[in-house]
Parts: sequence; structure tokens; C-alpha cells
Amino acid sequence: MLSSRGFLRLLGAVSLGAAAGSLEQFFPPRAAAAGALTLTFFGQTGGNNTGRELVHRAIFRKFEKAHPGIRVVDQYFPWEELQRKLSVAIAGNNPPDVIYADAPLLPSYAHAGVIRPIGEYFTKGDLADIVPQSLQDATYNGQFYGPPESQSAQALYYNAEWFDKAGIKPPQRLNDAWPWSKWLDVLRGFTKINNGRVLVYGLERVQPPNLYTDGPMIRSSGATRQSNAFKAISPDGLHTQGYLDSDDAIGAFQFFQDLFQKHKVAPAAPIHDMLATGKAAVAIGSESIIGNLKRNYKDFHYGIAPLPFLKTPLSHTGSLHYTVATRTKHPAEAAALVKFMANGPNSLMMFEFLQQVPGSRYALAHADVYKTYPRKLLRDTLEQWGVVRPKTVGYRELDLGVSTALADLTTGVSDVPARIKQMTQSIDAQLAKYK
Repeated sequence: MLSSRGFLRLLGAVSLGAAAGSLEQFFPPRAAAAGALTLTFFGQTGGNNTGRELVHRAIFRKFEKAHPGIRVVDQYFPWEELQRKLSVAIAGNNPPDVIYADAPLLPSYAHAGVIRPIGEYFTKGDLADIVPQSLQDATYNGQFYGPPESQSAQALYYNAEWFDKAGIKPPQRLNDAWPWSKWLDVLRGFTKINNGRVLVYGLERVQPPNLYTDGPMIRSSGATRQSNAFKAISPDGLHTQGYLDSDDAIGAFQFFQDLFQKHKVAPAAPIHDMLATGKAAVAIGSESIIGNLKRNYKDFHYGIAPLPFLKTPLSHTGSLHYTVATRTKHPAEAAALVKFMANGPNSLMMFEFLQQVPGSRYALAHADVYKTYPRKLLRDTLEQWGVVRPKTVGYRELDLGVSTALADLTTGVSDVPARIKQMTQSIDAQLAKYK
């Protein structure tokens, strides 16, 4: 068994930039012993996730020690390859026993019968340890499908040296958060343009628009959490018309476009590591930004401020969940493994590697970094502002429709209301197949 402290020492001896194959010497795949029950798991590695398999294998060895008759056989892939492998395995009716499900996709897996409810294996105390947003993500039609590996919360990250020189002190508490109207003035001030060429942008853009990152701006246009713009989708998860094309939402989509086209504070095409390399003053995202800065830009001084909003503040939440395949031959044992992977101590071990806000109350309580600023702001954001992404069995269709429309807006679509009306009509036509 590898303790959390031992795990950290081990990580210190392993370059997280190493190829996944070089990690096998530490936790080689375990072949099933004669007569042992075998459980299979596909995990994530590569890029910023290289080394994640170390944590999983440490947890699996602990589980095997506690359950001598069970062996866990695992394989690891980069994210896109993992999704392809899962899709092929599911289509072939031969999925791994434990399925790694991204939170917003969990309803679609449940609806399709790919994963099974496992609430019977969890006590009230077990469920009480899961943060509310993760519990909501894991519940479909009143059934619980699996605990979270971690959680996420969004914030605004800024170049502390630039802000200090400019005499600007961003808020550090949610109660003092600035709306987008105030942040826009700040972003304009940091944007540097010479002969029509932008040298420095106010706002970073390192990836194409997407629902997780950019959706909070649109949803925050709702006057309350009960408004249609804030809800973004109907209660049955099958209609966006009247929600994402409400007057408030269309106004937010227009504001989003203006950041790129009118105010030119953000680039239409993504640029790598803008904040860290002095190409932007501000970035919006999850704690992965901190990880990147600590790994690759150790001398960069950053600050964190609450996520900007139009009317009603929120942050999207959600991350990966451990779920059990419907076709597993060993549902009780797979559920026991899933439960073990996500228990408090093992969630804390996973946090030590991911440095991402945990989905376990136990891990949150024992992770000291969340007790003081700046990381406390992320915990507060999760607990007070955190909202799951719009729940629908057609999340892929919803995400693609919104992301495509947002990308069109960045390049200068002239009639924003017409484009958004077209977007909701197209999304709803695709969601109709789930009725």
C-alpha cells in the first residue's frame, strides 16, 4: 500500500512529462491470478494527466489488499483516445467494468443503458460525503450512478504584477465580485493595439469557445436562478427555445461577440499560454490554469478573482465520475471498487496529484490549501456559486450546437439574434430524438 505521503515522494521522483510507458515500472499492470475475479478499468493519461495512473494504481493495490480475491486490470489513454476506446467498447457490448464518465454525459450513458444505478451500495453517510453538485450530476431519474473523482470551479486569473503596477486591486471574495461591465473597462485598459494590430489582449483565449467555459456568461444574464436564461434548458432537458434564445440570453450572446469584434479585448483564434507569456492580462478557467503555471511558469505571479457575471453570478462545475457498466458480470464488486476509489482518503490522495477541488467533503476538509486565499475562493465558488451544466441526455448535441454558435460569433456573424434562434431550433430538432 502506498500512503499519500509516499505517493507524493514517488511523484517527485517521476517526471510528469515522461511518456506513460516509463511509469509502468512503478505500478505495472496486474494480471489476474488464477481463480481471481477480474475488474477492468480504462483511465486517462497524457499531457497534463500523465502520472494520473500512478494514483489509480496505488488505489487499486490498496483495494486488492483489502479484497484478496479481486484483481483490477487497467489501461490508460489520452483523453480523446479514451473516449474513442470507450465508444468502441460500448458499441461492441464489451465495456470495462468501471466506466469513467464525464459529468454532463452521465445522463446520456444512463439513458442508453450503458451504466447501472448503484445507490443500493451507498449508505446515506456515503452520499452525504459527496458535494451537492456532484450528487446532482450523478443522479438521473432519481437514481444514483456513481461518485466523483473530483470537482471543478471557475475563476478569473490575472497577471498580479501588471495589476499592481496599474494600481488595480481585483476582488478576492465572492461578495465583492465585479460584473462584466466593470471588468470590460479593465480589459480595455490592458489591451494594446498598434497600427490596427493587437499586441496584448485583455482576455486570454487558449481554446475554442465551449459550453463549460463560456456558458456561465450566457446563463448569468438571467435576473434570477429561476429565469429561463439562467436555466438554459427546459426541465425535461429537451428544449432550448425560450431559454437560450430568450431576450436576456441573446443580449449575453451579443456581449460575448462584442468582446471579440467591437472591443477587441480577446482574440478570435486561440493562442497558446497567453496569460503566462504576456499576451493577455486575464484568463478564465478552472484550477488547471494553476497547475500549468506551477509546472511551466514557476516565476509567474498570479492572482485570482471571482468569475465575472452579467446579472446573476454562477460557475459551471463538474468533472469525471466513476460508474459501473450495466454489462459487468460483477456489479457488487465493481460498485465496491467505485465506492473505494472515491472514498475520503482516496479522494484526498487523488487531490494531491490533480490539485483540483475535490468532490468529497472529507477531502475538501483535509486539503489545507482551500482554507486561505487564493484557493479558498475556488472552494467558495463551488459551494456558493456552483451550478451543474444543463442536464440533458443530449448533452453532446447541446454542447456542439452552443460551441459552434459561439465560434461563429467570434468571427463576426452580423445578425446575432438570428444566429441564436437558428442555434436553438437546430439543437431542439436533435434533442427531439430523445422524446
